[in-house]
Amino acid sequence: ISGVVVRLLDSAGNPLLDQTGNPITTTTSGGGLYQFTNLVPGTYLVELAATNFTGSGALVGFVSSTGTVGRATGPFEPRTGHIN
Repeated sequence: ISGVVVRLLDSAGNPLLDQTGNPITTTTSGGGLYQFTNLVPGTYLVELAATNFTGSGALVGFVSSTGTVGRATGPFEPRTGHIN
């Protein structure tokens, strides 16, 4: 799905900020592709902004299938592995 806002988080789930103090985000295109550039090697999480599911968001009518492992709610589903 194009037009989905994706936020970049550190490994603890905290939003990463740009030089002006704003959260680092990108928007999907090409049917759902997204990319964050100029990142140092490390472990990152991504989060779909809640605004995607409300108002005129790209995911209105959809529900999030992620959550804390074993629960229906939570900010993310922990992923194993290391992304460089």
